[in-house]
Amino acid sequence: MSLVPAIPPRGKMRFMIIAKGRVNAGVFIEFPRRLIKGAGRKSF
Repeated sequence: MSLVPAIPPRGKMRFMIIAKGRVNAGVFIEFPRRLIKGAGRKSF
């Protein structure tokens, strides 16, 4: 099990859990895509 976290300036933690395997390039790219969908405004 692996966890990819992000903490924005306002402190609301977002994360993605990978049940099997580990974080690779595909997982790493998918995580910001999910963050952008739920952002409601531009993300950098």
